[in-house]
Amino acid sequence: SISPLFRMILWAMAMPAALLFAALLNARLCRSEGTRTSRPSHTQAEVEAAECETVRKCAWSRCSGENHECFKAVEWIATRGLVEKPEEYEGLSLWSAFEDFQMHVYVEGKRGCPLPCPKEIETTTTTTTMPPPPGTPGCPRRPPIPELPAGALDLNGISWPELCFTGFEEEHVFIIGDWGGLRSWNGHIRPAPNLKGRAFAWGIDSRAQHLVAEQMIKRANFTRPRYVLNAGDNLYWEGITEKCGQPMNLSVFKFRNGWGAGSSQLYHIFEKMYEGPGLTGAPWLSCLGNHDYGGFKFDRAWDQQIAYTWASDRWIMPGQYFHQHVKYPTKGFSIDIYMIDTNNQDTTHPFHDPKHNICSRRNHWTNCLPFGPSNDWDCITWFRKLWKDQLAWLERMLEASTADWQIVVTHFPPETWTHYGQNVWDWRRLGDKYGIDLIVAAHRHDQEVRPAHDHLVKWKSHIPYIVSGGGGGVTSERYPTNGKWGSGPDQYGFYDMIVAKEKLTVVGYNQAGARRRDMTVLPRPRACTVSNVSVASDFYPCLCGGLSICVEGENCTSAWVRPKWRRWKAHQVWSCQRPPPPLPPTETTTEATTTVPPENATDEGLQPPVPEELRIPDTASCLDESGDASDEDAECPEEVEEPGNPGERLLLTRRHIVEEEARGQAGRRDELLAQLRGIEAELLRNTQEATAPQASEATRRREV
Repeated sequence: SISPLFRMILWAMAMPAALLFAALLNARLCRSEGTRTSRPSHTQAEVEAAECETVRKCAWSRCSGENHECFKAVEWIATRGLVEKPEEYEGLSLWSAFEDFQMHVYVEGKRGCPLPCPKEIETTTTTTTMPPPPGTPGCPRRPPIPELPAGALDLNGISWPELCFTGFEEEHVFIIGDWGGLRSWNGHIRPAPNLKGRAFAWGIDSRAQHLVAEQMIKRANFTRPRYVLNAGDNLYWEGITEKCGQPMNLSVFKFRNGWGAGSSQLYHIFEKMYEGPGLTGAPWLSCLGNHDYGGFKFDRAWDQQIAYTWASDRWIMPGQYFHQHVKYPTKGFSIDIYMIDTNNQDTTHPFHDPKHNICSRRNHWTNCLPFGPSNDWDCITWFRKLWKDQLAWLERMLEASTADWQIVVTHFPPETWTHYGQNVWDWRRLGDKYGIDLIVAAHRHDQEVRPAHDHLVKWKSHIPYIVSGGGGGVTSERYPTNGKWGSGPDQYGFYDMIVAKEKLTVVGYNQAGARRRDMTVLPRPRACTVSNVSVASDFYPCLCGGLSICVEGENCTSAWVRPKWRRWKAHQVWSCQRPPPPLPPTETTTEATTTVPPENATDEGLQPPVPEELRIPDTASCLDESGDASDEDAECPEEVEEPGNPGERLLLTRRHIVEEEARGQAGRRDELLAQLRGIEAELLRNTQEATAPQASEATRRREV
């Protein structure tokens, strides 16, 4: 007889074995069904890898009862059965895109087919590319790219020939980083293993770069991205597996003839991987990541990635840092893109952090001459100097920029956890002064959005940024999933950025094609100087960079304002620096009045609409070319009497300036600007007289 205790032990041991046997049997049934129904063009290995990679996926998509009828219809369509609209299913594969067929059947209203999970129905609007109306500026002929330089650093800081795009369709830009995996001996491309103690997700981790690339190609087929922003770590683990220092012309010769390790890596991991309608011809604006230098070394062939610019028709990396101007004349805006090298953030003492330090002790017996570091100690100095040179160059470029948007693309996000946290405060200074709108980064192996209200943005860089390190070149930070909840669906993917004159919309898509996190970026005004906001007279709402009470040559700043009666209603207000000394008083004298910001002025500082009684009538038809009254019988409006209130005169003068700018009267505009300064000085005097008691009381309280 068996004792009850021993019977319980046997039962506990048998249950897991029975469950495992059932799962394996279920997977085998799915494989056998796939073998019977597969088309001759798919091998058994492809079927098992694409459709039955996990028991859960196989049971959900084909073997579950609720999808049994649906699978019959989808299989019939996939095997080229008769359908009403066969063109809608063209190019879809039964085994690699079962969910896509299921979604098509659902959209077409066929019976017995539920929505696939985790994908959702995504409605897209297609726009036609119509010829622009007469008078719309077109794109000039793009000049040829510069000749191949002798050294890899010769074109650092170059402004690459302008990109120009016309048309009325929605403008898309793809963003990706950390995307170049490892190529095995059999040609399979897999992510570099960096699990950090987590489990390996078969079917996702094993094909991460393939999955992300497939979703990029699918989306590019109907969004047609103009270009791709590549945030670095292009090839794992060590970039191009050759030594740096090779002559540039020799590198280009080897690329064009298919020689060397770099040629094989870039062909299979880049050129063939991201090939499809809408994506094949798109330029890739690229920068270097820490693994492109070698990870924990600096002597890998990062210079060959620069040389590849002259061997590829879409790879753009003429130096470690460069500038690209993009113009959209049909839509009336432009973008300045700055590709920056921030790998100094991964350099420190050679004996510290040997697994991540580019300047680690492993470089003691190597060098990257004639243009790179000579040893491990020189490596730190070399990267620090590179960063300082970029700061000086970037400040000059931002100062001269007239584009609507300024975007920085680099590898490291603006965060202080790195070996050189000073970068964050450098970004903060430049962003506040010149209005950098967005930073595109990677390095961390997941997908993150950091909008303007995020705590890392508000308390550190002040610049919204995204992290797009889930390109699939290395395993993700956390366990990836195809679901909807948690951090699992945000481990692999890319971003689709919709650019317009008013805003940038960044939308994330993961390896399953599901729409994930998104954010909207609004333009940031230029300039920032510290302004004393304790006195009301020092605080004027304005719109930096435009015509407003902030006159040319004066700077603006921002501050968080909490009204005394509504402490919880904090909002951001842009203010102007204290106006210049007043001009000599005019003949007109007015009573002292206290001026406050209009009630209908927005928080961003936009000016209120001009009242109807203050609008300036159109008198252009009453004047001839010399500015005198014409002899023609034109209905000329009567002259409006100039108001005596300084606030009304201020609005009226600003309106005059707008009119004169539209007519191109530069001399008259300068005269009106002088009048505007006088009115501002008058407002300042009136406000100071009215608020002097409150200001002195506030000063006394602060001293106490």
